[in-house]
Amino acid sequence: MSPDGPEHRSGHVAIAGAPNVGKSTLLNALVGAHLSIITARPQTTRRNLIGVLTGSGFQAVLVDTPGLLDPAYRLQSLMRRHAVQAIESADVLLLLVDAQRATASGFDPDRLTADALGIAGGRVPVILALNKVDLVHKPSLLPLLAHYHGSGDFQAVVPISALAADGLEGLMDEVRRFLPPGPALYPEDTLTDQPERFFAAEYVREAVFERYYQEIPYTVATQVEEFRRGRGKTYIRVVVWVEEERHRPILLGKGGRGVKAVGRAARERIEALLEEPVYLEIFVKVVPGWREQDGRLRELDLF
Repeated sequence: MSPDGPEHRSGHVAIAGAPNVGKSTLLNALVGAHLSIITARPQTTRRNLIGVLTGSGFQAVLVDTPGLLDPAYRLQSLMRRHAVQAIESADVLLLLVDAQRATASGFDPDRLTADALGIAGGRVPVILALNKVDLVHKPSLLPLLAHYHGSGDFQAVVPISALAADGLEGLMDEVRRFLPPGPALYPEDTLTDQPERFFAAEYVREAVFERYYQEIPYTVATQVEEFRRGRGKTYIRVVVWVEEERHRPILLGKGGRGVKAVGRAARERIEALLEEPVYLEIFVKVVPGWREQDGRLRELDLF
């Protein structure tokens, strides 16, 4: 696992950890684009998403993964499967730990962090990114760093704040060191492998979570039914799934004002991505029990 030589390096870097430790925020900060949606809710990320970071002499294919968890229903089982697959196929494991949470727990090694190390099985180098250090007092941070350095589980331990974009250059220095030698895996100008319609659905879901943080639970999914570009404007129709009839009027809002506000927020982000005007239509559909149905989950491309 020791790095050697100045030759070009490339590989897949799985960003893994417990839910809500900042994995999506880190991916976005590293690639400089809003690829992974971010909300205050844990478990927002449901499938792996890559962001390609190409620099001088290296290319890191960063893989944002769902938070490792103990599945309670079928959707969560698939989310865990995505995370496990990313870790198992990675060339480098970038493991995030919430510094605040670790300090509060008395340096508890975190069962889910141990879970990620177990999946990696010592096969790949593991870099620990100790996130949210800007929220921890320095007298508490130093022994925390010493604890992880002394554990022997990590090739490097790097304190960062993904939200403040602090410490990321040092983090990528360590990632580059441990990438295997090899040519670039994607063209230099590639940012991600996902199509535009994927981001349209995700930005709508993000807007729903942002507006209905308390009222709408995890039973929301989004599906693009039509995506049509032409003559300087794009038409997109997105259906928002909810599991219970009582959630539909909440999301629609009085006179449809709620879903219109969701549409405005999502449209701004989609237009920034496509760099052209967008006509966005959003419909709300009740799909009971979709989180447990393989057929429905396939429709959402979660397999």
